[in-house]
Amino acid sequence: MKRLIAICLAMVLCLAVFVSCADIQEGGTETGDTNAGNETVVETDPVTEPAETDPETDPETDPETDPETDPESAPESETPEVEYDAEAAVAFIKNLYRDDLLLNNVTASDFTVVATVPVGTVTYTVEWSVDNELVKAVKGENEWTIDVDEKAAEAHTYKLTATVIAGDGSTASISFDLNVPKYNVASFEEYMAAESGATITIEGIVVAMNGKSVGNSRNHLFLADASGKGGYYCYQLDSDPVAEGVKIGMTVSVTAVVSPYSGMQETKGGTFTIVDETIKTVEPLDITEKFASGADLKNYVGLAVTVKGVTIAGQELGGTSEYLKFELNGKTSYIRTYITDFPTTLSIVKDENGSVSSADKTAIDAAHAEKFGWTANATGILVLYSGNPYLIPMGVDCFEYLELVEKTPEEKIAAELDALTFSTSFTADTVVDLPAVGTYYNEVTLAWASDKDAIAIADGKATVTVPDETVIVKITVTATCGDATATKEIEVKVSKAVTTIADAIAIGSAQAHNTYTTGKYIVAGIIKDVYGEAYGNMHIVDELGNEFTVYGTYIDGTKYGDYTGAKPVAGDYIVVIGALGQYNGTAQMKNADLVSFITPTSIKDAADKGAAMTQDTFTNEKYVVTGTVTEIKSDKYGNMTIVDAEGNSIYLYGLYSADGTTRYDGMTVKPAVGDTVTVLGVVGNYNGAQMKNSWLVAHTVASSDNPDQGGSGTPDDGGDEPTTPDTPATGVVDPVVGTAYKFGMVQGNLDNAVYYLAGGMNGYYMETTTDASAALDVYLETTEGGYYMYCMVNGVKTYINFVVSGTHVNGAYETTASTVYTYNETSKTVIAIVNDTEYWLGTRNDKTYTTMGPCAVSYNGFYGQFYVSGGATTDPTPDPDPTPDPEPTPSTGLVVGTGYTISAANANGLLYFDGTVSSGRFNGSNDASKAAVVYVENATNAGEYLLYFFVNGTKNYVVMEDKSAGGSFATDAANATVFEWNAEKNTLAVAEDSNNRAFGVGATSTYSNFSAYDLTGAYN
Repeated sequence: MKRLIAICLAMVLCLAVFVSCADIQEGGTETGDTNAGNETVVETDPVTEPAETDPETDPETDPETDPETDPESAPESETPEVEYDAEAAVAFIKNLYRDDLLLNNVTASDFTVVATVPVGTVTYTVEWSVDNELVKAVKGENEWTIDVDEKAAEAHTYKLTATVIAGDGSTASISFDLNVPKYNVASFEEYMAAESGATITIEGIVVAMNGKSVGNSRNHLFLADASGKGGYYCYQLDSDPVAEGVKIGMTVSVTAVVSPYSGMQETKGGTFTIVDETIKTVEPLDITEKFASGADLKNYVGLAVTVKGVTIAGQELGGTSEYLKFELNGKTSYIRTYITDFPTTLSIVKDENGSVSSADKTAIDAAHAEKFGWTANATGILVLYSGNPYLIPMGVDCFEYLELVEKTPEEKIAAELDALTFSTSFTADTVVDLPAVGTYYNEVTLAWASDKDAIAIADGKATVTVPDETVIVKITVTATCGDATATKEIEVKVSKAVTTIADAIAIGSAQAHNTYTTGKYIVAGIIKDVYGEAYGNMHIVDELGNEFTVYGTYIDGTKYGDYTGAKPVAGDYIVVIGALGQYNGTAQMKNADLVSFITPTSIKDAADKGAAMTQDTFTNEKYVVTGTVTEIKSDKYGNMTIVDAEGNSIYLYGLYSADGTTRYDGMTVKPAVGDTVTVLGVVGNYNGAQMKNSWLVAHTVASSDNPDQGGSGTPDDGGDEPTTPDTPATGVVDPVVGTAYKFGMVQGNLDNAVYYLAGGMNGYYMETTTDASAALDVYLETTEGGYYMYCMVNGVKTYINFVVSGTHVNGAYETTASTVYTYNETSKTVIAIVNDTEYWLGTRNDKTYTTMGPCAVSYNGFYGQFYVSGGATTDPTPDPDPTPDPEPTPSTGLVVGTGYTISAANANGLLYFDGTVSSGRFNGSNDASKAAVVYVENATNAGEYLLYFFVNGTKNYVVMEDKSAGGSFATDAANATVFEWNAEKNTLAVAEDSNNRAFGVGATSTYSNFSAYDLTGAYN
C-alpha cells in the first residue's frame, strides 16, 4: 500500500462496500506455479495436473489420523452445565438502555422495557418495579409497560428498578433515577430553541395531516402556531390522527421528542390530544420575497405557504421522486406529488393488495406537464431537505397558472438540455430509444453521438453492448433551435454487473475443468479460513452460507505469503477481483487481486465511536461488527438492535443484502430475533450510536421455526422452495425453478427504467413499480409442457395467469394455475400460447403504459424478463470496474483519455479525491464510490499533461501551485496546472515551484484532504 499519491486506474471506483480500496495490479502465476491454489492432484490427468513439482498441492488426507473423518478419534459430546451470571445480565440492561433511560431521564409518556434478556446462550427473566405511586409498572406478555401521567400537574421523580432473576434463583438489580415533567405547553420560541432529544409539548391549529388509515405511509400532523409565529412538523406520531377524529382547523397538542432533521426542527413520535374542536382557517403565508432572496425558512416548516410568480420547469416522475419543478430568481424548487405523503385534502385510493393511486395526482402532474414555461403561483405545505425548501400539495389547485412566457431559441435549448436524461451506467445489453426533438419545445432538434462502440448510435437508437472490461463512453447531444446550437456531454459507464458468491459459483461451475473466464469479476465475503498461507488460498462465505474458494491472493502485486504489510485473515471482510473457473468440480477464483479488507470491530468500540460523534453525522469509513439480534423495530427496513455476549449493543438503522441491492423486507432469508449477524456499515450518531444502511455479510440462524428462514412455516409446500438466484446475469437469465426473481419490463418509450410487477391490478392490467424492493418475488414451478409462474400474496400461493375475456386476453392473479409458459431463448422471457397466438407479459411498442399484461409477440413490444431478486441493473449501488492494467511505467507514464482516480494512503486509510475543493484543499473520501474520475490530456509540450474531470457535464481542470497557494479548478485549459510524470515517485507532479521544489497531490498523516505535497522532502 502506498503512502504517496497513486494515480489508480478507473477500476478502483468500486462499490460503496469497497472501503479503503488499495491500488490493484494484475495478478499472475509465478514461474513454475502452474496451479496457484491448493487442489488435489488426479493421476489420470498428467498433462494438466502438476504432481510433486507443485508447491501448492495439498497432501492427501489420511482418514485414520484426521479427527474430522475418523469418528473413533472424536470425543463424545457432553451436555454442558449451565453457568448463570445475573450480574452480566444487569450489565446487559445497562448497555441496552444507556442511550435513552440513562441519558434522557425525562419520561413524559408511557414506554416499554424488556421482560427477558439474553447473555450468551442463557436467557434471564427481568422484573420491573417503581417507588412512586404516580407511576405504575405493568407486566405484559412479552414486555413491561411503564405507565406515567402524561398531563402531570407537577413534576415528580421516581426510581425504576430492574431485577434480574437467573435460572438458579440468583438475582441482581439495577436502578434508573427518572422524572416526569410538569405538563407545560412550550411557546414557539421555546420549541425552535429546544435541543435534540428533549421532550416537549406544543399546541397548534391543524393545517394538514397524514394517516395510515387513509393510505399514507406514516401518521403526521402539520400545525400552525396559534400566535402566527411559525409552524410545527409532527413526524411519525404513535397513533393515527385521521382515525381518531382530528379535522383540519382543530387545535391539538402534541407531546413528543424534538428530533431535528435535514435542516428543520421537528418532533418525532409521541402522542396528540384534541384541545379545541372549533374549526379555524389558516390562510397560506406568502413567502415569495424570502424564497427569492434565499432567506432562512425554517420557522415556516409545516405551514401552508405560497410562492408567487414562479416559472414552471421540468418534471421528475417515477419511484419516490415525483417532483414538479418551478423556478424563481434563479432558485429551483418543486412540489412533491408522492402519493403516500399526500395530506387528507387529496384523494388516495388503496386497493386490497396495498397498492395506492390518486386521481388528484394524475390531474396535478398532467396540468404541470402542459404548462411548461408558464408563470404560476405555487401553494403547499413547506418542508426542508438539507435546508432547501419544497412543497407538499394541499389540493389540485397547488399551481395557479398565470401566463406563458416566450423563450428565446437559446433559452429553449438550455431548458431541453437541462431536462435531458440518459442512464450513466449499463450492466446489460439493451437498446435505448433516443428522442429526436425536445420534450417541451418541438422546435428543438436533438442529434446524438457516441465515442465508443460499446454504445452504438444509429437510426434514433442507442445499442448497448457490454464488453468484458469496463469502458467509459462519452455521449454528446447537440441541440439546435433556429440558428442557435449547444451541446451536452454525458459520461456513461458500461461494465459487467456485480457478482454475488452464488453467481460466482454458478459462473465458475459452468467452465470446463481447469479453465477460467477471460473477464474478471469482483466478489466479496467473510473469510472462513486461509488454508494456504504461502499463496493466500482461502474460503469466503456470504450471508446465506454460500462458500467460495479463492485460489491464490495477491496484494499490490505481491503473493500473499510474501507480502510484509497487513493482510486479511479468517474473520475479515474481503473484496477480491479475478477470473472465475472450476477445478475438479470446485468453483473458484484464481490468482485474485485484493481490492480491500476490513478487520471486525467490537460492538462496544463501534458504539463508543458513534456516541462520540455529533448528532446526525456518520463516518466515511465502514466497519464490520457481529452480534445477536434482540429486537426488530421495522419489518420493512430491518431496523434492529444487536448485542454481544457482554451486553454491549448498537442499533442498526436499515439492513440490506450482502451486495446492497435487496432491502430487509425483500430478503429471502431475513435475520430474526436470536440470530447472529455480521454487518458492514458506517457508524454515527442519530439520537444515540447506530450503524446506518448496513449490508448483511454473514448470518447464522438460531432457530428453524421462522417462516422467513425456511423453517416449518415456509409458505410454499409445493416442493419449489424459493432460494437465492444463482444465475450469472441480471435481466437476461435462464430462470431456475423455485428461485426468487423480480419480473421487470424496460419501457423503452419512457425513461428506460425497469418496471417490476407489484402485485396489484389496474383494471385488466398488472400494476408495476420502479422500486425493486417493493416488487413481487416471482417464482417458476415445473409442469407438463413448461412452467407455471407464481408469487406469494398474504402468504397464499398465487399464480400469474393469462385469461380470455371476450376478444381480449388479460392478466390475472389466481390461486389456481392455468397458464403454461415456455422459456424463449431468443427474447429471454416466458411465452404462453392462447387461442393459437403467442403472448408474453409486457406492453405494446406503440404505447407508454407502465402496466403489464399479455401482449402478442407479433407487436414486438416491451416485455418482461427475470431479474435477480435484489433488483434491476438500474439500482443505485455503484458498479465495479474491471481489472486495471499494470501501473504506468516510468517510460510510458499515463494514457491520455483514460479515467483514473487520485488516491493516497495515510492515517485515515486510503483517501480518494472526490471532485470538490474547500479552503484551497482538494477534498478526500474513504468511500471509493465517491471518487471522481480524473482524465489526462496532453499539454503544449511533449511529456506534459493537464488533469481534468467533469461536474454536471462541465470540464474542470485541476489547478495546483505550491503548498501555500493551495488548489482550485478552472474551466479554461489556459489556467490549468501543467504536470509531468515523476518516475521516481510514480506520480504526476508540478515541475517546480518558486523554491525549486517538485510537488504532487498528496495527503499528510492525519488530514482527510489533499494538497500540494513536497516530493523532495517531508511535508510539514
